[in-house]
Amino acid sequence: MISRPYTRRSVLAAMTLLLVSACAGAGTPSADGTAGGSDEPDRRLVRTLDRVLIQKQTHAEDIAVLRVWAYGTVTTGGWSAPKLEEEAYDLTPDGYALLRFTAQPPSGMASQAISDIRAVTALTVDPTKLNGVKIRTAEGMTTLHHPGPAFQDVDDLSN
Repeated sequence: MISRPYTRRSVLAAMTLLLVSACAGAGTPSADGTAGGSDEPDRRLVRTLDRVLIQKQTHAEDIAVLRVWAYGTVTTGGWSAPKLEEEAYDLTPDGYALLRFTAQPPSGMASQAISDIRAVTALTVDPTKLNGVKIRTAEGMTTLHHPGPAFQDVDDLSN
């Protein structure tokens, strides 16, 4: 039997090409583990939540606006577009607003140093049902109770 090493190389090259093209078409996994599409940027949970300030402004008996400032860290430099995203449109049955602290990781080379990151958002909630805010990061969930040290109540400025 005559050995044909060029045939083995050809088969290996074809298998490698198939594997690479299959992986490239699979999409980049998003922060929740599902495959992200090409229309949506890759977003991941930030590493830590270091400090939070929540300002509650009551406008009516059943309407309040929460402004949430979150300060945390990411694993490298170059992260962009930080956001506090609502996990649920309404408060949970036990009265908590659920947020995810996410950002876009760098697409190429990045400095290998833990970096600071911050985001802000505004939510409209029912103040009679509000018990606090929960913020998810890569290290877990942080619960901030209302009333509490992270909350600052401000008077209605429209009067």
